[in-house]
Amino acid sequence: MVMVLLVACAPAAVAPTANPPAIAAAQTPTPPSSPPTATPMPTPAESAEAFWTRLLPAQGRGEWAAIWDTLHPAHQAVVTKERFVSCSDLNKWTGTTEMKVLSTREELFGPPEAGLQPPTLTTALTIQASFDGDAPELLTDHAWNLGGRWRWALHQPSYEAFRKGVCPD
Repeated sequence: MVMVLLVACAPAAVAPTANPPAIAAAQTPTPPSSPPTATPMPTPAESAEAFWTRLLPAQGRGEWAAIWDTLHPAHQAVVTKERFVSCSDLNKWTGTTEMKVLSTREELFGPPEAGLQPPTLTTALTIQASFDGDAPELLTDHAWNLGGRWRWALHQPSYEAFRKGVCPD
């Protein structure tokens, strides 16, 4: 014997009296939640200008391990601290680095060929620098505020060399 049971569900008839508070609350539509707001990035203790003013002379003094510590994490993933230090010691210049930051500006920057995608907000610095008493050069470098600490990135040729497992020229 086969028995088929059909069940029909319909809303219960409700008397025209007010709903108890618990039922009314359950039937009140929940407003849509607002989109999450971006958490502001902590402000670094020093300006981007002060960071670069400290960073370039540290290169002239051969403070490579400390310099690697401030390298952008995407580039730290490409070169170990040990390799960065040993390669940098090979190319170290001696003498004094004289530099002056001429201007700073906010800029979206993240060249894909340097492993920095998508572009993110940076502080671009135009710097006049003289290495080992040579004629001054104009440079544009970028500083990233990541977690309240300034970070820098390798220039394209250095990034490519480290990515291939060799020291840059």
